[in-house]
Amino acid sequence: MSSYDLLVIDPQNDFLDSAGAALPVPGANADMQRLADWLSAHLEQVQSITVTLDSHASVGVERTSFWLDAQGLPLAPFTRVTAADVLAGRYAPRHAAQRAEVLHYLQALEAGGQRQLVVWPVHCVLGTWGHNIHAGLADAIAAWNCWVEHSKAAIAACPPDVPWPAGSGCGAHEVKEMTLRELYRVGAAPDSINRNRGFPVGAPPHLLLAGKPSDIPSLLTTVREAHARVLATLREARL
Repeated sequence: MSSYDLLVIDPQNDFLDSAGAALPVPGANADMQRLADWLSAHLEQVQSITVTLDSHASVGVERTSFWLDAQGLPLAPFTRVTAADVLAGRYAPRHAAQRAEVLHYLQALEAGGQRQLVVWPVHCVLGTWGHNIHAGLADAIAAWNCWVEHSKAAIAACPPDVPWPAGSGCGAHEVKEMTLRELYRVGAAPDSINRNRGFPVGAPPHLLLAGKPSDIPSLLTTVREAHARVLATLREARL
C-alpha cells in the first residue's frame, strides 16, 4: 500500500473561485474539494500533512489599502508604483508622514534593476474568512488528524478557525525530516505567489503535482523559513 506526505500550498478561501474571494483561481474550489475527497479516502496512507497559509495584515506597502492616487482615490489592484511616481505626486501613501520612508524603500527595491512594487488586493488577512482554508478540506484534515492521534503519527494540522488545545497534536509546529515516499504539492495560490516563494511553477497551480526528489530539500527549506516567519509574526501579535 502506497504512503504519502502531503504538502498543501495555501488552500485558502481568498484563492478559491467562490463569491467573496479576493484573488480567485479558476477551478480551485472544485480541485480543493477533490483533494478533500481524496484525503478522506486515503486517511491510513497519508503519513504527514503540511499546510502553508498566505498570511497578511490588512494594510501594508504592497496592498491597495496603503496608497492613494493624485485625486485621493484608492489604487486599482496590480498597479505598479515606482519611486518616480511618488516623487511626481502620482501616488502617495495614505498617511503622508510615511512618504519619506516609503520613498527610501522604493528606491532600495529598484536599485538592483530587477524589481518594482506592484500593489495587490487585500487578501488572506489573519482572522478573516479569506484566510481560512477550504471548508471541505478543513473537515478532511480534521478527520485525518483524529486518525493520526489514534495512530501516534508525528505531525498534524487543524483547520485554522478551530482553537488548538494544548497537547492536542494540532498545528504544524515543525516540518519534520521526511523519508519521502511520494510528496505531493497541491494548493490554490496563483503562480505569481508561488514563484515569489521559490515553489515550482509553470502548471495550473491548483492541479495535483508530483514533486521531483531534487526539488525536495529546497522546498522543505522554503516551507520551514516561511513557517518560522509566520510563528514570529503570531508571537509578536500575541496570537
